[in-house]
Amino acid sequence: MHSCWIGTTGGFEFFLQDRSGGSLQSLDQAVQRVVAAANRHPALHGVSKTFTTAVPQYRIEVDREKAKTLGVGIADIFSTMQSTFGSFYVNDFILFGRTFRVSLSSEGVFRESPQDLQHVYVRSAGGAMVPLNVLVSASRVVGADVVDRFNIFPAARVQGNAAPGYSSGQAIAAMQQVVSGTLGADYSIG
Repeated sequence: MHSCWIGTTGGFEFFLQDRSGGSLQSLDQAVQRVVAAANRHPALHGVSKTFTTAVPQYRIEVDREKAKTLGVGIADIFSTMQSTFGSFYVNDFILFGRTFRVSLSSEGVFRESPQDLQHVYVRSAGGAMVPLNVLVSASRVVGADVVDRFNIFPAARVQGNAAPGYSSGQAIAAMQQVVSGTLGADYSIG
């Protein structure tokens, strides 16, 4: 069964599912082919995707052997990094009948680059403070910022509109035709 959603402001939206077990790059290439083919179809207009695998990121590698040698727990490294470079949930409290969430994170100026790792320390089992840059290394990579899943499969969100003179039902049928004609059985509309 195929599912497409009709938006409240017009147009349609659906997920292109990759059932092949392939890489995110192959999903990105597939959705690009679908969008290009859809934009050439006379019943479709303004078809686009939100999925991309070209978002600059940092990959952090933990030297587990060095951490073990220095007596630093892996969980301690991750929680220190999360609370410093991300956001760490602490607890909730109730005040004036409202529930407030307490999260811990560093100011932005202290978590701008991988060089900031040298200013963050984690405590070893022996009580010594070890700088994070001794235990982890950062490298630049590109990848997907967000990976949607639909029915457990990696999926890419596609949206578009019916061309003038075509109904939303005709546009959805055209998208199903484009997907089945452009991609193999490993991809489906979810």
